[in-house]
Amino acid sequence: MSKTINWFPGHMAKANRNILESIKKVDLVLEVVDARAINTTSNKEFIKLNKPVLKVALKSDIADIKNIKWQPNLIVGSTKNKSFKTTLLNEIKKILAPLEAKKKAKGIIKPTFYLMVVGLPNVGKSSLINFLANKNIAPTGNRPAVTKKQSILKISEDLYLQDNPGVFFKNVEDVKEGYVLALLNTIKKEVLPLDEVLQYCYNYLSNHYYKQLAAYYHLEYALAYNDFVKWYANKRHFITANNQPDIARAQDALFDDFVNGKICKVNYEN
Repeated sequence: MSKTINWFPGHMAKANRNILESIKKVDLVLEVVDARAINTTSNKEFIKLNKPVLKVALKSDIADIKNIKWQPNLIVGSTKNKSFKTTLLNEIKKILAPLEAKKKAKGIIKPTFYLMVVGLPNVGKSSLINFLANKNIAPTGNRPAVTKKQSILKISEDLYLQDNPGVFFKNVEDVKEGYVLALLNTIKKEVLPLDEVLQYCYNYLSNHYYKQLAAYYHLEYALAYNDFVKWYANKRHFITANNQPDIARAQDALFDDFVNGKICKVNYEN
């Protein structure tokens, strides 16, 4: 990557402050991550919250989950799978069970619990809230920084969810992590060296998912990245006024394919 990514808009800095100010009232933190890169999308810069954390890896419908490295308090699923809601709520109740017992021992007959939802931009936080609430409460979109402000939402008689804008790492200095975060649409496309991101993804797919890559693009033989982009531009009839392959247009189309999981289910941490 040609330079360190430093993308920390003002509303994200405010979200960081809100998280730290609100954490005392929270019983459980739901950290939403992307199932295609669980470790990469975990926010390592969050201050230790001293609260139980359930890591919820979403987008399993487009993730290759067979090689996921399982860890304690990790649940993997998709908001497109209705049965996942029951699985998730059961896990939440299991974690909250000791606290519920303590509250009832103090005479609270019907205790309520507050959950905080945190995570990087575009990992699926708002989709998860809508999924749990059975209605479109929180705004969603396959682009970073859709949620701009904090809100508290009731999802059941005893559970409340606090949504927060996605909080990005202040700096990403690891080259591969930066590329992967771009391919997960966590970073705005305009701030990245797109050619480097696409080359990384093409080479990664070639090494780990070549059969699927070849099948999707109808490749008859392996091509180096630069040759592939030219070939793809010609195939799609992306031609400039000078009758040359329109590389920029081809790259935009390829980025859309890679980001939206059109080729195959992937795991960027194989």
